[in-house]
Amino acid sequence: MINEEDIEKAENNFKAVLTLEIKDGINIPDDSSASIVSSGLMGAKYISKLTGLFACAEISSEFLYERPVFVDNQTLCIFVSQSGETADTLGALDLVKEK
Repeated sequence: MINEEDIEKAENNFKAVLTLEIKDGINIPDDSSASIVSSGLMGAKYISKLTGLFACAEISSEFLYERPVFVDNQTLCIFVSQSGETADTLGALDLVKEK
């Protein structure tokens, strides 16, 4: 839950605050895209806050078509796949290896 101190920090440091609430009783399967992408987004935020470095999460299929310019040979990339997206994830890995 976001408290007043968090909101004040966000207002002083960011242009927007995004919260996500899921009603009680709504189940999201552990292997769903929503669960995996949400975990990636939270992980990127955690890494960024912990280290002070830029971190982001991208869906592999979108990563492939956006051709990210921020990836170089000093960029750590972590790939997570779920059933049905392995080809996109491997394609993203190959793209990063080229850089």
